[in-house]
Amino acid sequence: MPSTCASTLRRTIFLWGLKAALISSMEPAGVRRCVLIERLSNHLDHCSNLSSHHLQEVIFVLDNSGSMRGSPLETCKRAMLTDIFPNRLHATDKVGLIVFDSSINKRVGLGLWNGSHRSGLESTLRSVQSAGGTMMWTALSQTIKMFSSSDNSKWLVALTDGCSGDRPDEVHRQLRTTAGQAIRVLFITVNLHHQHEQL
Repeated sequence: MPSTCASTLRRTIFLWGLKAALISSMEPAGVRRCVLIERLSNHLDHCSNLSSHHLQEVIFVLDNSGSMRGSPLETCKRAMLTDIFPNRLHATDKVGLIVFDSSINKRVGLGLWNGSHRSGLESTLRSVQSAGGTMMWTALSQTIKMFSSSDNSKWLVALTDGCSGDRPDEVHRQLRTTAGQAIRVLFITVNLHHQHEQL
């Protein structure tokens, strides 16, 4: 992300209580590090985390491009399936999933985090394999459009190595709108490339 947007981001060590042990466990698998970056719109100092009990909409955006092949992709999938999904979400949350490389190749719309919706989303995630190029900002732009106009808390959680062949301009524009400012955006990055460290 260009440096002009860096001031709207805040680095953080944990994601909803995802412990340092998980970050450490990535090292033997060849993942250089896990950097968690939290954009909190106008609520940097006052927002609650995803373990709160407010009604929430959460859309996960997973990069399955070729550069995520192997440990980076599997680490993201494991973190979601073994920690975030069972421990950080509630049955009253509405959860969705986007998987992308050069295009969106898997899409699960928002639905209550229980029953067939939860099992279907988890099954979709397990089936994800690495593929082609990366158009991350296009995928994020499409994801932003999936949120409802309700007053629910809204989270966009992107799991990526930061590489992308497109530009963030449209995403920046969307997040500056009144509706966009209500969306909290988290980037969970693995093997973050040096040229993308301003994500």
